[in-house]
Amino acid sequence: MGAMGSFLVRQPPLSNMVALSEKLKIWGLVGALGGTFDSFMQIERVFSDGQLSDIIKQIILIISAFAGAYSGYVLIKWLGKLEG
Repeated sequence: MGAMGSFLVRQPPLSNMVALSEKLKIWGLVGALGGTFDSFMQIERVFSDGQLSDIIKQIILIISAFAGAYSGYVLIKWLGKLEG
């Protein structure tokens, strides 16, 4: 959407898209987790109950969210480099 807005006001769309992706990377992570507090509350609950498989599942979920948000940012940054 940012690239479309940039195109309409005659700005370079890919450069603006790269800048926006850098600023919005953290919100991609929050969206991927679907609510960060639920994951961290689950980890806290597991420590008190002592079930290791649930905590490993939550840690993998958090790492996957970080990796997905970062890989999306890197992909957009790579596409921006193709412009210039």
